[in-house]
Amino acid sequence: MREYSSEIAGAVMEFLESDSWKYDWDEDRGLLKLMLSSRSKFQSFTIYISIKTNGFSQMILYPLKATEDVRDKVAEFITRANYGLYIGGFEMDYDDGEVRFRSSLLSADTLPTTEQIKHILYVSINMAEKYANSLAMVLFDVASPKDAVERAEE
Repeated sequence: MREYSSEIAGAVMEFLESDSWKYDWDEDRGLLKLMLSSRSKFQSFTIYISIKTNGFSQMILYPLKATEDVRDKVAEFITRANYGLYIGGFEMDYDDGEVRFRSSLLSADTLPTTEQIKHILYVSINMAEKYANSLAMVLFDVASPKDAVERAEE
């Protein structure tokens, strides 16, 4: 069993329930799993919220992984997309090609407020959605990373 704050877990779950989210809770790991429909070519995302002792982190996973032949291009896409982002950022596991958007909220000795939880969740969802179709173009090698990011940011 991993150590985490049950109070922070409760605050996050309370927000999710009040906002009509359905989720699975893994109490041993302090991990919430949510599914989200997407307007993008991906059609859906998986969101993991990992509760820590002093906050939480969330990862929005794209359902397709980068194949080895496009990982360098996806890495360039991620670098270009991350430049200037204020909250969170894109990541890729170079070993298996998993691509995700990650953000965190540290709350130190206080519980995160409903507004803070809502803000970090929805900013992350909006970023994952905003760049999704452009990421797909790079994953399928039909656009350069630079052009794809420029399209996302238009």
